[in-house]
Amino acid sequence: MGVDIYLLPKGGSDETLTHDFYEFKITTRGGGRFDISGGGFETQPGAIALIKDDEPHRLRRILDDLVILVIWKK
Repeated sequence: MGVDIYLLPKGGSDETLTHDFYEFKITTRGGGRFDISGGGFETQPGAIALIKDDEPHRLRRILDDLVILVIWKK
């Protein structure tokens, strides 16, 4: 199991990623658009996303500096 903090600046975005493990992403500060597979949602503090293995996901349209707690299990 791993835990990390992921930071994205206002106006930023990240690449579309896939992993061979599940992960939880918990937004602790900021906001933006979280795309997961064919759907997604606007994220804000307190939002939790479960990303299944091999599920494409990315963050974009970052409105404020974004801080996300990431927990995963291989």
